[in-house]
Amino acid sequence: MKQYVVIGIICVLLILSVFFFLRPPDKIEDKLEIFSWWTAIGEGEALDELYRIYHRRHPKVEIINATVVGGMGAKARSVLETRMIGGNPPDAFQVLAGPSLMSLWIKPGYLEDLSFLYEQNNLLDQFPEELMEKLRYKGGIYAMPVNIHRENVMWYNTSIFKRFEISPPHSMEELFTVLETLAARGITPLAVGDKNHWPALHLFESILVSNLAAKQYQGLWNGDTPWNTYAVHQSLRQFRDIFQYVNSDHAALTWDEAVQYMIDGKCAITVMGDFAEGYLKAKGLRPDKEFGFLPFPGSEDVFVMNSDTFAIPKGAIHRDNAIKWVELVGSKEGQDAFNPKKGSIPARKDRRNNIEAYDSYQQSSIRAFRDKKMVGSVTHGTVAPDTWRNELYRIIDSFIADKDIQHAIERLESLQQEFVK
Repeated sequence: MKQYVVIGIICVLLILSVFFFLRPPDKIEDKLEIFSWWTAIGEGEALDELYRIYHRRHPKVEIINATVVGGMGAKARSVLETRMIGGNPPDAFQVLAGPSLMSLWIKPGYLEDLSFLYEQNNLLDQFPEELMEKLRYKGGIYAMPVNIHRENVMWYNTSIFKRFEISPPHSMEELFTVLETLAARGITPLAVGDKNHWPALHLFESILVSNLAAKQYQGLWNGDTPWNTYAVHQSLRQFRDIFQYVNSDHAALTWDEAVQYMIDGKCAITVMGDFAEGYLKAKGLRPDKEFGFLPFPGSEDVFVMNSDTFAIPKGAIHRDNAIKWVELVGSKEGQDAFNPKKGSIPARKDRRNNIEAYDSYQQSSIRAFRDKKMVGSVTHGTVAPDTWRNELYRIIDSFIADKDIQHAIERLESLQQEFVK
């Protein structure tokens, strides 16, 4: 009897072991982890539009929205670097097109070559060459652009401007007249939120472009333009003087909180990339109605740009789902859903012909991208690596405190010599 019991137990164990080893694996294909720093109002809504389309196309896939709070992604990059080095990459991640994409992720071999997606979807001629050169390496293409942002934009509260019969400024001289007029009326003129440092550099960059124009501005980052010039001195003087008109709590605010100050009428103006338009529209405001816009005074002929892209790390667990995500990002439907919410314009050339699908600000941006001189934004990672940009943050922070133009020039010269070989 005992013999039969033992045999029965063995049979049960065999059946269980066969069931265990032959059972279907966990459905890892039913997940997709997307990593980004899009947490501000407007950014999240734009990302949700892509999620909505993806879920409609692939309803069984669970999307994991892995966002890290922190404007411009400084914290996100640190978290991402830890995950990549540790062999735990997300399935796809947001990254700015520029030197850091190349030096941190492409050249070390962390990313998949997406050339096959460009070929399969007839995308090789769909994006500006100035953008594509930032994504190519040794014959491969390593990210998919979802948009193009214009960075040198001034936004203003139309109600305040109408109340005091103020016309939008189109030169630095006119800008200072407007700032002085607002201050005399008891309105804090300019909202800045540089808690995360980069918005102060963003403002300084806009002033630099206004004074140097496209070619000389570009020369700052390749060594063709020296920092010790009259135009740079003038830019620092203007930056110093403009800071007399900003909100006293600027160092405690983030960029979106500064935009909210403009909405609330605590300040009249803010200078920010057109992701600010995404925030404004998400708050229910309309271009040319509750808020106005114009290129930063004196920079009308220049389009300061950056581009958000998505890349797929090697070793992504849900690679097939990530490929479908990147295809969506580069598609007509994806770009037309995402950009109206984000405030940016599509990276695809054919969607920029679809100008009627966009609001008045975005239509002006589409025309400017076509007609104006394009330069990359140092603040937003398009023309210099993170190490250079981080030092620029420190230089500008110090200058806000000590207002020492000559010392700032010396530090900027030294930085250029260090990075331009």
